[in-house]
Order: sequence, then C-alpha cells, then structure tokens
Amino acid sequence: LEALSGVRHDTVGCLGGRRSSRAYRRAWCEDRPAGRSIVTPQVHWPRLSGEGTGRFMAGTGAISLWNHYRELLWDGRRWVIAAVALFIGGTVSGYSAAISQPQMVIEAMTPLIQAVAQVGAQVVAASDPLTRTWVIFRMNAAAVTQFVALGVAGGLVPAINTFANGAMIGVVAAIGGNLAGGRVSPGVMVAGIAPHAVFELPALWLASAWGMKLGVSWLLPGASGRRMLEWRETASEAAYVLVLAAGLLVIAAAIEGNLSLALVQWLQE
Repeated sequence: LEALSGVRHDTVGCLGGRRSSRAYRRAWCEDRPAGRSIVTPQVHWPRLSGEGTGRFMAGTGAISLWNHYRELLWDGRRWVIAAVALFIGGTVSGYSAAISQPQMVIEAMTPLIQAVAQVGAQVVAASDPLTRTWVIFRMNAAAVTQFVALGVAGGLVPAINTFANGAMIGVVAAIGGNLAGGRVSPGVMVAGIAPHAVFELPALWLASAWGMKLGVSWLLPGASGRRMLEWRETASEAAYVLVLAAGLLVIAAAIEGNLSLALVQWLQE
C-alpha cells in the first residue's frame, strides 16, 4: 500500500518488529518530529504475468531474504566474534590439558566418548543415507536449539557449552588416537572431522552468539528504556539464526554420515 500510495506513514517501522535496522529506526522514528509523514516516490512494478510473475516474485523474495540475513549477521558480528573467541580459548585449554595430564583427561571424557560411540553405532547400522543424516542432524539440532533457548539465563549456558566444545576439539587434536584406544591415526581423524566441521562449526557459533545475545543484550546500558523491545527483537533474530543453523547442520550431517564415513572406512581398510 505504501508503494502504491507514495506515502509512508509515521508509524511504519516504528512499532518494534525487526522490519529494519536500528539505524533506520533512529533516523526515521526517533530523530524525526512526531506527526510528520515521509513522501516517497511511487514504485512502478514491471508488468509480468503467469510464469514471469512467479520467477520475478521468487527472485525478489530470495534477494530480500539474502539482504535480511546479511544485515542480521553484520549487526550481530560482535557476538559471533565472542563465540568464536570462546571456542578458540576452549580449544587451546583442552589441548594444553590433554598434553599435560592425558590420563586424567581420558578418564574425564570417558562418558562423552561412550555417548558419541552409541550415536556412531546408530549411524553405521543405518541402512540408507537419509537415516544416517537424520540420526546426526537430530542430535546436533537439539544441541544448537538448547544453545539459544538456554541463553535466557544470562547467556551463561551457550558461553560455557561453546568453550566446552572447543575444549573437546583441543583434546581430540592432542590425544585423539588414545581416546579411540589407539585404533585411529591422526590422519584418519582429520579426514573424519574436517569435511563436515566446515558447516557444523559455523552453526554452533551462530547459535552460541544469539544465545548469549538473548541473555545479555537487553541488560546492557544501550537498551535502557527499551529493554523488552530489545529482548523481543533478539528473540526474533534468534529464530532466523536457528533456521540458518539448521540448514548448515543438514549439510554437515549429510557429509558426516555418508562422505566422511565412507572416507574413514576406506582409509582404515
């Protein structure tokens, strides 16, 4: 209606939804005198019909979604950097601990190793690629959903879990062969982890970033006077991030359950 009438009314974009960036709201909603309307040029859409209309709308929707995610990730880049920093810190700590106290670390990780072994057995026993993908995706999707949902507790849970995941990578890098009873060489471990980690780790970092943001951003001084609005906006962002993370995890699970598995089996023959 705005495009057809040429008028954007005073309330557009000022009601709190994440329709536009914070810079947009400051420019048009907070820094603008109340009661004024903004007159914009009329938009003349190209005349399309039938299949042409479908292609045009699909292309416009894809561009709009791409721009939304680009803006969303750029606005939240500091939180993503914080998540990556926590992960790297955990990796360094896990590696150092495994090198200095390998036996203690192995004993501490035994329950986790057993849980991973159970999932691995389900994957190997699966009869088709889709089932293998589903087993891995279900586990990882539940984990990243918890990262975001439990972030409401001050952002502590996603922060701790991200550090812990990094620590596990560090331990595997240091003494991975010993964790598997010496049956797996370092080269095989890298071949089994690296291909799907390219997609899985960004999903973990994104979920952690918005989990921390969900628990912390509305408490910061910059959110004064609009704390509940800030929290609702972050929750809306987190929903979009979970969709993106789920897409990445589907790709990661398909690679891990099929390509990585076949590669490891071939290398061990």
